[in-house]
Amino acid sequence: MKIAYKAVAAICAFAVILVSVFVPLVSVRMDSVATSLLLTIGQALGNEKAEEIIKNNNGELVATIGEEIAIIDLISPKSDSVASVIRNLDTSKNSTAKEQLKTLLGAALSFAVTFVLTLICAAVTIFIAIFAKDNRKVIYCALSGVGLSYMLIPSFKAISAPFLDGTITLAKLTDSILVSLLGEIKNLELGTAVYAMLALFVVIIIWTVLYNYTLPEDEKVQRKIMLGEAD
Repeated sequence: MKIAYKAVAAICAFAVILVSVFVPLVSVRMDSVATSLLLTIGQALGNEKAEEIIKNNNGELVATIGEEIAIIDLISPKSDSVASVIRNLDTSKNSTAKEQLKTLLGAALSFAVTFVLTLICAAVTIFIAIFAKDNRKVIYCALSGVGLSYMLIPSFKAISAPFLDGTITLAKLTDSILVSLLGEIKNLELGTAVYAMLALFVVIIIWTVLYNYTLPEDEKVQRKIMLGEAD
């Protein structure tokens, strides 16, 4: 049972790291200026097939462009993706973009540091779950992971707020007509990664508490002796 406990706890902690890389971290939706323009021109010309050109497979008008972005997408993005635009963003010749990004520096730094600390917490939890004699330390570490994961939510809201209220626009950031046709960001929120990370830390805590609660009395006594807590 002890081996099973260590294995499950370590696997859940390792899953936190995997989730942070491969599960969408950010969800973004933009109103498509190009789509609206095409539809308007088509209707003005009396072209009844204008709507058919810009419908998706479900027969719905593609009025928005939505994408979920994971860390792995920023490492190797598709050429036509929002992640590619972010990775290739060059503000060296755009003074307006530099000024706008400076306003995000504090919030972005806070989010990045908290995110890294969360991953470090997950790595430490793996080590403690496997090697520590006192598994209560796993609970303490996982509780830290829960707190850090939760702190990512307000940190990200501080990043998304300037985009949602129009203070920062894609057109000013990229200085590109092509990007401007994509529209402006209408929705920018955390993806499922952060919530999954938080949930995994909670699972580790519950699993450890249940393991300790169901431990036979003789093993509880032996553990107290081993930890020097015996009366």
